[in-house]
Amino acid sequence: MMMRPCFKSVLLLLVVTLGACSDSDTGPDKSAQSTAATSPEKDTAAAAPEKISAPVAPASSEDTGKAAATLPDNGVVYQEAIYANWPYTETAEDIPAAEPAPEPAEQAPAAPVASKTHTINAEARVFNPEIIYINPGDTVQWVNMTSHNSVSVDNLLPEGATPWQSKLGENLKLKLDIEGIYPYVCVPHIGFGMVGVIVVGKPDNLDQVMADATGTLEGPYRRLIGKLKKVTIPQ
Repeated sequence: MMMRPCFKSVLLLLVVTLGACSDSDTGPDKSAQSTAATSPEKDTAAAAPEKISAPVAPASSEDTGKAAATLPDNGVVYQEAIYANWPYTETAEDIPAAEPAPEPAEQAPAAPVASKTHTINAEARVFNPEIIYINPGDTVQWVNMTSHNSVSVDNLLPEGATPWQSKLGENLKLKLDIEGIYPYVCVPHIGFGMVGVIVVGKPDNLDQVMADATGTLEGPYRRLIGKLKKVTIPQ
C-alpha cells in the first residue's frame, strides 16, 4: 500500500524536530567537560592554598628609637631600626680606651759558659800545640812530661796572674782566670825551641807583650819572640 506524499513530509519534520531537541540538551554539558579538560592549570591554581604572610607590626611614630623592640624577633634587621638615630656623631665617651701594650718580658740572663780542660802534649822537643786559645776560667793540663817541665816567663804574664814552675817529669794542671797572654818554656829544652804561649780570652796588650819580650828576653828565651809573632787575638 503506498503512503501519501503529505504524510511522509509530516513524518520527516517530526524526526528532525526530535533530533534538534536532543542536541540542545546535551550541548552545554559537553562544552563544560571540554573546557574542564583543556584548562587543568585553573583547577590546580584554585586547589592550592593561598600563602599568608605573618603580619609585621609597623614602627610607632611616637617612639622611633624603640622600633626594633616592637618588630618580631625573626633575625631580620629592619631599616627603621638601623636609621633610628641617624645621623650619629661619635663622642670621646663612646670610644673605648686603648688597652696598654704588654710590658716586654724580662730577658733571662745568659747561661754561664761551661769551663773546659785543654791538653798540651809534651813531645820530643816541642809542645803540641805551641799556641793555645782558651776562655777565662778554663783549665790547661800538660801531659807526657817525662823529661820536661813547664815554667812561666814571669815578666810577661798579665798583671795579677800567678807564675808557675812544675817539677821535671810532672804532669801539671792549671786553671787560668785572668785574661791575657801567658808565655812559658821547657827549661831543659829551651835551646831546641821548646816554648809555648797560652792566650786567655781576648787580651788587648799583645803589642806591649811583644815590646817587653824584645827588650828583656836574652839568649834562648828569645825563641818566644817568634811564637808571639804568630799569636792572633780572637775577634
